[in-house]
Amino acid sequence: MNNSLLEKHLFFARSLLQKTDQLINKQLIQKALRMNLKEDGSWVTNLDKEIESYMRNHIHTAYPSHGIIGEEYANKESEHELCWILDPIDGTESLIAGIPFFTTMLALQEKNQPILSVISAPAMKQTVWASYNNGCYCNGSPCRVRRQRNLRSSWFISSDPGRLQRLYPMLAESIAHNIPIYRTWADAYGYLLLAFGKVDIVIDFEMQIWDIIPLIPIVREAGGHISDLYGNTQNIRNDCISCSCIKLFGEFSKLAGYPHPSNNH
Repeated sequence: MNNSLLEKHLFFARSLLQKTDQLINKQLIQKALRMNLKEDGSWVTNLDKEIESYMRNHIHTAYPSHGIIGEEYANKESEHELCWILDPIDGTESLIAGIPFFTTMLALQEKNQPILSVISAPAMKQTVWASYNNGCYCNGSPCRVRRQRNLRSSWFISSDPGRLQRLYPMLAESIAHNIPIYRTWADAYGYLLLAFGKVDIVIDFEMQIWDIIPLIPIVREAGGHISDLYGNTQNIRNDCISCSCIKLFGEFSKLAGYPHPSNNH
């Protein structure tokens, strides 16, 4: 895709998330939040569904031939090479608890490769965007990871330490003994903190395509590394790690006992 068309699509995505921010803030001011448990045990609110429906309608109007994949409704299948990936509220538990780290995420894939994304944190008044080879920005200011190469001096965050302990108990123990600063309440906002240069390693587990794809352009255009736990950078699914640099990922791989695949970078 040429750069002018890429910028056109990015402008559309940024404009759409400006509108969803307004809708979200209006709902929160009116205290109109209703919540339910889904069949998979995760929370969903009326806001999740309303925002996704709003985004889908605007995408379909602007780009009727494009595919759409989102969390709350069935995929819109398309043979077009472009497909929008959206998560109306990432961090629904944060939203319910009144923690301001929830986000709205929108990404565009071309031939299954993410080429742009926009992530908005309306309660934090921050919008972060990135497109292929054009850098990463927050409210217009460039974002860049910090070059932390020492694992023992790194700041580590994960959305759910209990899930880490359940899925990878030996890894959880290694992290506890070797990385002294460990925080939570992450979700997608944790990856924004990495792009801002505030933290160094972010790990999450059992993620879906709408959780992962919007993170990839943001992290990579800010200069960071993002892959699965084994270092595979293509078709990342389920478990995801992001580090401020590849050297730090290599240090983490040694800690976790994983091979460090040098041919993926």
